Amino acid sequence: MKTEGSTPQETPEELRSEARVRTLFEQAAIGAAQVDSNTGRFVWINQRYCDIVGYSREEMQALDFQTVTHPDDRAASQGIMRRLINGQIPEFAIEKRYCHKAGQVVWVNLIVSPMWRPGETPSFHIAIVDNITERKKLRKR
Repeated sequence: MKTEGSTPQETPEELRSEARVRTLFEQAAIGAAQVDSNTGRFVWINQRYCDIVGYSREEMQALDFQTVTHPDDRAASQGIMRRLINGQIPEFAIEKRYCHKAGQVVWVNLIVSPMWRPGETPSFHIAIVDNITERKKLRKR
């Protein structure tokens, strides 16, 4: 029972719900990350996202999304993020290139959704990435 002045405690159902979300996030077959919308820094990232770009979680949390974005795609990425932050678009999906830690180019389909409601101050967004490099290679043939 919660009393005035006591610290709120999570109920067993809230703990189970959080565990389900964490499991979904970690076991997804696609990359998923929570990103600080103002700095572009990775806050929470699953292993699949790390595998796509070749960095460890610790390395990714020290980077921002522009660092792993291919130089030729950075301006477009910044532009569409500004539109999201300014409330001009509710979300977006783009194909773009990342630079893998080992040096190769990785094509991804990126879907970004804000974690703030319209009218709120932009804070974090969710980035979902699917590696489409092989599909891109097949199209060129």
